[in-house]
Amino acid sequence: MAGWKSASLTTRLGVVMLAALLLATLGNFIVTFSGPPPYPRPMPIEELLPVLAKGRPLSRLASTTRIERGSAQFLPQPGEVPVPAAAARIDDLLPDCDGCVQLSVEPGAMIQRHPLEAPLAIRETFSLGIRRADGTWSIARYTRRPFITGWHWATLAMTLALAVLLAGVSFRLARSIVQPLRRLGAEADRVVNEHDGITITSGGPPEVAQLAQAVAAMRDRLAGLVENRTQMLAAIAHDMAAPVSRLEFRLHQLPPEARNGAERDLTELADMIGSIIDYARGTAGSRKRAVDMKALCANAIATIDQEEGRLAFRAPEEDCTVNGDPMTLHRLIANLAVNALRYAGGGELTLEGNAHGIVARMADRGPGFPPELAESLFEPFFRVEGSRSRETAGTGLGLATARDVAKAHGGTLTAANRAGGGAEFVLTLPRA
Repeated sequence: MAGWKSASLTTRLGVVMLAALLLATLGNFIVTFSGPPPYPRPMPIEELLPVLAKGRPLSRLASTTRIERGSAQFLPQPGEVPVPAAAARIDDLLPDCDGCVQLSVEPGAMIQRHPLEAPLAIRETFSLGIRRADGTWSIARYTRRPFITGWHWATLAMTLALAVLLAGVSFRLARSIVQPLRRLGAEADRVVNEHDGITITSGGPPEVAQLAQAVAAMRDRLAGLVENRTQMLAAIAHDMAAPVSRLEFRLHQLPPEARNGAERDLTELADMIGSIIDYARGTAGSRKRAVDMKALCANAIATIDQEEGRLAFRAPEEDCTVNGDPMTLHRLIANLAVNALRYAGGGELTLEGNAHGIVARMADRGPGFPPELAESLFEPFFRVEGSRSRETAGTGLGLATARDVAKAHGGTLTAANRAGGGAEFVLTLPRA
C-alpha cells in the first residue's frame, strides 16, 4: 500500500488501464466458453419426430420451437413454402406413415444433413407437421429468435459487473489524486489570506508532492518580497519624518497667509505617506480576536471630522461580533466613511446580520460611478475623476487597502450604484 501511495500518476493510470484490459478479456472468456450460445443450434429432425409422433416433451434447448397438437389441418407460417422432397424423406422414417408428413420452410432456409447421417437439421423458420391416426395434426414450428437472447443478457450482466468493479477502482484512484490537490489548494488559499504560519503538506503522488514544494517555495519568496517592500517603505517614511518635522518648525517663521497653505500641504503629505504605509503593510502582524462591530463602527464614525458633511449610523440589537484585528477593521470602516464624506458629502452606515455573517453597508448620496468601473475602484492608485486636486486629495489606495483587509478576514467588499442614486459599498464578514 505504501508503494502504491508513492507511485507516480503515470504508473497508477497504467495499472488501472492494464487491469481494465485483463478484466475485459476475462469477461469475454467466461461468456464465450461458459455462457449460452449466441444463436440457437440447428434443430435435428430426429429430436422432433418422437415429440410429434409419440407426444414426448420438447428439449429445453429448443427455446425457439413450439409444439401445436390437435390441429385440424396443417397450415404453414406466413412466408414459408413447402419442401416435398424433404417431407418424403421424413415420411420414410416413420412406420405406418404414407404421406402423413408436411414440411414448409422460409425461402433460402438452411436444410442440411446431420453430421452423423441423421435425416435433416433445419435453421431459420420452418413448420413440420405429422398427421396422427385420429386425423389431427401435431405441428412443430420454429419461430425467429428474440431480439435479445440469453447470450445478450449474459454479456450485458458481465459487462455491468466489470464496469462496477472498474468504477470502484477508478474512484479510489481519482480520490487519491484529487484529495492532495484539494488540500494543496486549501492551504494555498490560507497562505494568501493568513500569510504566516501555514504549512504546505507535500503528500500524494510524486507530481503532487513536487507541486506542493513549488507552492511552498513560492510562498517563501512572496513573503520575502512583501517583507522587503514593507521595510523599504517604512525606511522611506522614517527618513522623510525628519525633514517634515523641520518644515513644521519653520512654519512659524512664515507669514500667516503662507503658513496656512503650508500646513495644509504638510497635512496632505503626511496623510499620503500614511496611506502608502498602510497599503504596503497590509495585514502583516495583525492579531485577530473577538471584535464587536457595533462598537467599532460607532467609534470609527465618531472619530471622523464631519465638517464636510454628515454621517449616520444604524445597528441592530443582535450580537455583531467577528473575529479580526480591531486596528485594521477600524481603518477599513474609516476609509469607507471618509470616501462618503469626501466624494458624496455624507452617507449612512448600516450594520446588519444574516445567514452569511455580519454585513456593513455604507450608502452615500453622491453621483455614483460608471458601472463598468465597479471593480476598478479597488485597484491601487485608481481614482474615478482622475484628478489630483486639493478638493479630492488622495492616493487611490484607500479602497484597495479596505478590500485587502476584508479578504484577510475571510470577507468580501463590493461596490454598486443605488437605485435611488449614489453608491453603496457592502462589507461582509463571517461571524466569530
